Amino acid sequence: MTKQDTLEKLQKRTLLLCFIAYMLVYTGRLNLSIASPLLQNGGFLNKEQIGVLGSVFFFIYAAGRIINGNIGDRIAPKPFLAIGMFFSALCNFGIALLPPVWCMYVLWGCNGLFQSMLWGAALRNVSLIYPLKAKAEHAAMILSASVGVGNLLAIVLATGMAQISLSMIFFVPGLLMLVMSILLFLFLPNHKAEQAGGVKTSFSCLRNPNLLKMLVPAAMHGVVKENLTLWTPLLLMDLYQLDFSKVKYYIFLMPLATLLGRVLFPVWYKLCKGNETITLASGFLLCIAMLLPFLFLTPPIWLTSILLAVVCICTSIINAELMSVYPINFQKSNQVSTVSGILDCATYIGSALGSAAFGFLIIGFGYTAMISVWIVLCIVSVGVLYPVKFSSLKT
Repeated sequence: MTKQDTLEKLQKRTLLLCFIAYMLVYTGRLNLSIASPLLQNGGFLNKEQIGVLGSVFFFIYAAGRIINGNIGDRIAPKPFLAIGMFFSALCNFGIALLPPVWCMYVLWGCNGLFQSMLWGAALRNVSLIYPLKAKAEHAAMILSASVGVGNLLAIVLATGMAQISLSMIFFVPGLLMLVMSILLFLFLPNHKAEQAGGVKTSFSCLRNPNLLKMLVPAAMHGVVKENLTLWTPLLLMDLYQLDFSKVKYYIFLMPLATLLGRVLFPVWYKLCKGNETITLASGFLLCIAMLLPFLFLTPPIWLTSILLAVVCICTSIINAELMSVYPINFQKSNQVSTVSGILDCATYIGSALGSAAFGFLIIGFGYTAMISVWIVLCIVSVGVLYPVKFSSLKT
């Protein structure tokens, strides 16, 4: 076997392991969306507490992405990925015990911290094994599809486990992540930190004013993306007076839409002629078009599901550009994980602020108020994106 054959084998193994790992990560994150109606109906949490629980995860995840993103560029990425999965699994085991509310906050916050270690490490493992930028970008696009597959798997698995018990919604994802962390330790190739070259000054990329502008649309899409997943089950139950057994069939549209967004991303990107500004702005504009009908009427449930699914497709495409492809531009400066962490931090700060606020906003003014906020944030994002020249962001 030639060196090239050996390299290609390692590349395929690395991409496959990282894909499966990050796919499973979502089973231990989105399970809260399916569990939230059951936690409410069972008297474990109310709407405000569900919102706070989501915010605890998002805030800690956001802070962790900044810290762990930079650390991830400085140490070997294999153990960083495996250790993060291991402890995220333990947090899910803890929630499965259905402890008191304060303990749920602690455990879900810790879950956010350990999960913040994972995407940057997975992306960096892939970028290191694909030294050519063009191939690394292609591999990153494939890896980003793990988010869509993970969304679908998470909802299917959590819905299935809900038929058994509330605890199993958290226990089974924990078990899957625990097994995967062991497989990563055993089979993922080793990379030393110094193999990628010297590390630039910490967060030196933030000196670029255009990158700073990009934090705004990153945060704005985060508000819509994560809260769409979190609140859709309760929105459908409250607006259409349905119980969980009927709503669960509509919920499957969200993960399917996320996966479809990842699949469509290369085509969308090509139609936009490889222009990141147009790719992102067009996604936000389509979100606005899909959300506007909710300001004037309550559509039939089938139309509501379709409209929200298209919004989910758009946010998935936006997320793929910001988190997967763009950071590869910083491959030579060894800041892939750092840039990914910065943008992801902005995304989840937006998610966290929205999650807590929307719990109170929905109670006071209804779901139309939440959707109105989403529309305003999309408009702001388009306005910020318009003058950004992405070519000046690349290193």
